[in-house]
Amino acid sequence: MVEIREGIKHEISLGIALIKQIVQNRGHPLDIIREALSNSCAREVKASFFKITIFYDGMYGWSFIFEDDGIGMDYTGEKEPEKQGRLDRFLEV
Repeated sequence: MVEIREGIKHEISLGIALIKQIVQNRGHPLDIIREALSNSCAREVKASFFKITIFYDGMYGWSFIFEDDGIGMDYTGEKEPEKQGRLDRFLEV
C-alpha cells in the first residue's frame, strides 16, 4: 500500500540581498568553504559523506556544490526559541 502525503509548506524568503550580505561579511571568500566544511562535519549533523564539486560557470564564474548525507537544518516557523529548528535559529542571525 502506498500512502501519498502532502508536504508541509513553509515560506522562507532568502533574497539575494541577504545572500550577498552573508558573503560580504566574511573576511575572505574561502571562509564560506571553511564554514560549509565545518557545518557538514559537525557532530549533530551526523553526516558520513561529504563532497565538494568545483566548476567554472560561464555566467557566474567559479561555483561550488556542497553535498552531505547529514540530517540538515529543520525549519519549524516557531517564534519560541525552544521550539525552533536549526534553520530558524540560523535565519534569525
